[in-house]
Amino acid sequence: MLALCVTCIWVFLYLRVRNWRSARLSNPKRLPLPPGPRPTLWIGNLRDMPSCYTWLQYEAWAKQYGDVVHVEVLGKHILILNSLETAVELCEKRSHIYSDRPRMPMLKEL
Repeated sequence: MLALCVTCIWVFLYLRVRNWRSARLSNPKRLPLPPGPRPTLWIGNLRDMPSCYTWLQYEAWAKQYGDVVHVEVLGKHILILNSLETAVELCEKRSHIYSDRPRMPMLKEL
């Protein structure tokens, strides 16, 4: 039983450190992230994320934090764009800066 607990803790800490390193590598200049709700230690904003009627929560966050809201869920960073103008500005006008696709080895290597 003790070995199982120690193994679970080790795996959790390993995954947490790996996510922390990848987040650090993705933001090497350590630029500030947009404002958002304060994350908890291990799960981030998982409890804050709505499961239904998401637009109501996003509207409340827009009133509190602005048009661009940052949340972190289980080590993944998510940006929520709350206005059409902001979405057009970031996704169309500045798309050459932000556009990138995740690596998908199963699609390319098969």
